[in-house]
Amino acid sequence: MKIFVSVGTRPNQFDRLVKEMDLLAKNKTVQVFIQNGNSTYEPKYAKYSKFLNYNEQLKEIKSSDLIVMHAGAGTLIDALSNNKAIILFPRLERFGEHTNDHQIELCQAIKKKYNIPFTLNEKELPLLIKQIKLNANKTTNKESKLLNEIKSLLN
Repeated sequence: MKIFVSVGTRPNQFDRLVKEMDLLAKNKTVQVFIQNGNSTYEPKYAKYSKFLNYNEQLKEIKSSDLIVMHAGAGTLIDALSNNKAIILFPRLERFGEHTNDHQIELCQAIKKKYNIPFTLNEKELPLLIKQIKLNANKTTNKESKLLNEIKSLLN
């Protein structure tokens, strides 16, 4: 299984996500590529790049089976458009990852309406990934509806 991890372009670090996904890559049961942005932790086991241009990011999304990501609309649209399984991992204010916790509210709403999984605890990520591997979770009709709703808001 190939996993693409996106932290977005915020000026804040997102070390919790980067470190956990790097440690997951250590056991080599999954292939992990991390877009680690302004995180201070540098991966030791996963391939990574600080930032990707849009075409590079889209290439990573298309070649991956699963996208583990912050709750950013752009990456979410691209992952849904390419029929990818998704795990949302919102940035949290208390860890200096964002200026507020609006990403939690977004994840809760998406989970409730579209059943896209999310967690606030990085230690739960391996279990969520294992569940997705077992279920070969792909985009459902509900997720397609979410994509259409997001696109209509942007037009």
